[in-house]
Amino acid sequence: MFRFRFRPILFQIVFGFVDVFFSFLWIDLYSGC
Repeated sequence: MFRFRFRPILFQIVFGFVDVFFSFLWIDLYSGC
């Protein structure tokens, strides 16, 4: 929690990539079914 104040941009970028990655996974799963 302490590092979140020092590097909010880094966490934002990482979570952004994870969000896009999982969204692509969901699209693949739904299109597969």
